[in-house]
Amino acid sequence: MLKKILIPFIAVGFVFGCLVTSCGVKAPPLPPEFVVPKKINDLKVRKEVSGVTLKWTMPKENTDDSILEDLAGFKVFRKDIPDEDVDCAPCTGEFEEISDFTLAAPGKAKIKGDTVYFEDLSLSGGIRYVYMVVSYNSGGYWSDPSNTIEVYFQR
Repeated sequence: MLKKILIPFIAVGFVFGCLVTSCGVKAPPLPPEFVVPKKINDLKVRKEVSGVTLKWTMPKENTDDSILEDLAGFKVFRKDIPDEDVDCAPCTGEFEEISDFTLAAPGKAKIKGDTVYFEDLSLSGGIRYVYMVVSYNSGGYWSDPSNTIEVYFQR
């Protein structure tokens, strides 16, 4: 008789213990603007006869280490520094967006596997160019800026 009384209490205690300790929640939920693609940190440049080609790897994770499932596109920024301003830090200007493209419509960019190639053919001689890239998700939230790269273009 004691067994019949104790078994339901043990079963209820076991189920309650499982629910309390194994709810699956690992951290408080974050607003969508905080779950953005990880920054690109392998931006590279290659000089071409008529311009430069930028190359980087698409991010695979968000900043919270979750799998990036909604990567939508990239923005490419460039800062132009003429020869006479090279040693003048305040004269270097600001980054300007030179391209915004989506994975669905890459435009001047080429995507091969998880690598993106972007050509910039609008360069003039005697100018140092500095580039950076950000990625963004389907919600329109941007990653942190990538590493910057510099190239001196001479025709």
